[in-house]
Amino acid sequence: MFGGYELLMRRFVKGHPWIVPLCGHVVIVFTLALTLGWPIFGGDSSRILGESGNLASGAPMGPTGLAFLVPHWLLSIASAYSLQTQLYVALQLVISGVATVAFFQLALMVVGNTGWAILATCFWSMNPLVQKWNFYIVSDGLYQSLLIIYAYFLILTLTKGGKLLTGITFAILLAAVFCRPHGRLLPIATACVLFVAPSSLQYRRLLTIGLIVLEISLILLNQRYSVHMNMVQHFEAGRVIWGFDGLTLSMPPSHPTSSTGMASVIEYTTSYPLQSARLAVTRILVEIGHIRPFYSFGHNLLSAIVYWPLVLLAMLGISKSSKSITKTVCLAFSFFHLGIVGITHADWDGRWFIQVLPFIVVWGFFGIAWLFKSIPLNNKSAKLLARDR
Repeated sequence: MFGGYELLMRRFVKGHPWIVPLCGHVVIVFTLALTLGWPIFGGDSSRILGESGNLASGAPMGPTGLAFLVPHWLLSIASAYSLQTQLYVALQLVISGVATVAFFQLALMVVGNTGWAILATCFWSMNPLVQKWNFYIVSDGLYQSLLIIYAYFLILTLTKGGKLLTGITFAILLAAVFCRPHGRLLPIATACVLFVAPSSLQYRRLLTIGLIVLEISLILLNQRYSVHMNMVQHFEAGRVIWGFDGLTLSMPPSHPTSSTGMASVIEYTTSYPLQSARLAVTRILVEIGHIRPFYSFGHNLLSAIVYWPLVLLAMLGISKSSKSITKTVCLAFSFFHLGIVGITHADWDGRWFIQVLPFIVVWGFFGIAWLFKSIPLNNKSAKLLARDR
């Protein structure tokens, strides 16, 4: 009896290889649930809960309300129940499970080998640095999952087309756009992909124009948020890491101006292009390196041992791979998210690093697969790697 059950499970796993990293994801989630005191409150939690309460009562949300509309909306719906924050965490965990499956499919598109795709997905889905954010009452855990799901569906839409698939992809885009401020750049990133990547998608030009119009609308709608954040201060202060004055660059003061929001940032960076570029590059390098003076020695050592080589392997994988829609999407999304780091700051706690980590991981494992060409691969992967020999 057990032999038949084992055979059935083997066939199921063989037909659905994503089940392996998904099981790993469940294990790490249960481990964190037992070890962390959750739900976890910190950072933006009080503001998000306050504005979701305003939304539930019909009061104005505030200047940051629209930028975090999805978590505000979900928490306002859950406010009718006594376990409001627990339900929000549960929803984030479920969506992160969906993102695990999407991540596997994305990795399979990149690497072309089931084994490497499973390893890449396990690296992401079983990473406590990634999964811990799903236990926080903030928008980061939800956003990182939506970003992966959107990247996969966008690639699927551009390669297969279809009105239904396009509609689903657009719905995911809107969810990511209104999940947190980083999502506001996804329409223009997608428009760049549509402009550059070859695709037989119907109404491609019309969709590109529509995305540009959406981006302009978002900028206008979120002007209140940009003014509230006083974004030019991030350049004037020369601070590389948010909330940490131990690493700053000397920057010239801004000229007296009536500009606010992003307009003030554009005015400042065009006035001091070299100094602004130096500050932006420093922030991006610090972000990708994922090392902070206030992290533990063990954490910093692990980052240097694991993430630094992975970044180099990702650069190798990108350089050795052929042009594709998948590659264009991953590069565009990474570029725009790192661009946000450049114009604001490197994060304090790794929240922004995990937005580009999925793309670093999939291309890092492609780099590993390219280095180990002698390892027997399936036909799909062999054809993929043979193009670069």
